[in-house]
Amino acid sequence: MLGTITRHWEYICNHNKEKTKILGDKNVDPICEDSENKFDFSVMSYNILSQDLLEDNSHLYRHCRRPVLHWSFRFPNILKEIKHFDADVLCLQEVQEDHYGAEIRPSLESLGTM
Repeated sequence: MLGTITRHWEYICNHNKEKTKILGDKNVDPICEDSENKFDFSVMSYNILSQDLLEDNSHLYRHCRRPVLHWSFRFPNILKEIKHFDADVLCLQEVQEDHYGAEIRPSLESLGTM
């Protein structure tokens, strides 16, 4: 599909790191699912690609349509994904400092994630 980005999300069980599950798959190690002492939490690690880095290395993104590379398009979609997956722990990479102060932090605070 044109314009669709797919992500690969994995669930890794602490008891058996060789068994992984893509979200939605029902073939999970039963030890993970039924443990009385389990402490379940989710982690989302997201490289949001600093706009400055994107622009400094625009040759890497020639295959992309220009409008989807603008921060004004990317940021609302990043927020939608963060809201959708509702992780307990959120780790962001390549965060641009001025975007963090002006937009990212206030938006995450309004979502209750900070």
